[in-house]
Amino acid sequence: MKEDSAVLEEKPRGSYWAGEGKYSQEIESVFEPLVPNRGKADDPFVEAVRCVSNIVYEVYNNGGGNFFSRISYLDEYLAGIACAVGWETCMEIRKLFEGGDCEVVPPDWETNPTIFDDLVDKVLEWALAGHTPQQRESKTK
Repeated sequence: MKEDSAVLEEKPRGSYWAGEGKYSQEIESVFEPLVPNRGKADDPFVEAVRCVSNIVYEVYNNGGGNFFSRISYLDEYLAGIACAVGWETCMEIRKLFEGGDCEVVPPDWETNPTIFDDLVDKVLEWALAGHTPQQRESKTK
């Protein structure tokens, strides 16, 4: 139990990693029930949320190691969020991992520690604007 509290203390307050992101509740209540257990989501809004969630999970829980060693793994997720944030932003994120070493913290964390939370915010704002609960209900009728 003591180990868990030590880990939580290391998580930046207000971050998605700590469950305190700007849209953490929306992710849990609106999107998580719609994300498939495996594979891509059919809905582009849900797919964008799935992709950005996987990016943030990989970075916060694995230090981005899989992205450093296999950039195509990151590219799959960037393709899923490009409609929300644009390719220019996707390429900026990609540059953080190109030719990097998985033993180091991705560059920009020191100068911009909220870079990945800001990315989630952008994707969620886009997804929520286009995928409200009312729109989901009308699609299922």
